[in-house]
Amino acid sequence: IYFLIFILFIPVLGLLENKLLNNH
Repeated sequence: IYFLIFILFIPVLGLLENKLLNNH
């Protein structure tokens, strides 16, 4: 279960990183 959540969470982290880079 945690493994599936981790796989789904990876793209979310990528999107957050892109937003942070765009803000900077």
